Amino acid sequence: KKLGLSNARIDHTTHLGTVIVALLEQDAKTLRERLKFVAKENDKRLRDDTAQWLGDTARCLDAKWYDQVIQIWKEEVNYKPKWFWVAWRAALNKAPQSALAVAKRAAAEFKDDPSFTEEYEFMRQILEPALKAGSAKSMP
Repeated sequence: KKLGLSNARIDHTTHLGTVIVALLEQDAKTLRERLKFVAKENDKRLRDDTAQWLGDTARCLDAKWYDQVIQIWKEEVNYKPKWFWVAWRAALNKAPQSALAVAKRAAAEFKDDPSFTEEYEFMRQILEPALKAGSAKSMP
């Protein structure tokens, strides 16, 4: 920013870096600002990449903060097709409890869509046995 450099790629990378830092520092204000920006821009790549990082960082975030993160996502973006992108990215990045929490919330948020309930149940079938066996750090 000090150098005045700006183009689409730099701006995108700066956005994602800001989101990641906000997630790790539990900075709800900055996260909300970034998610408002995502909603305003309505850009597929920006929304996809932001949702992915919400899932990818889940293993680094405590449950209470992660619940707040998903609430902010709901309030600011709430883009239906990306709820399970967040959930699956959490699952793939060794955060099955967070993945199931997001999936459960998505199914409740869109209870009129049977595919959301089906996807949640599918994730439960895959992830709950590992959690019960005490291997919460790995996905089968």
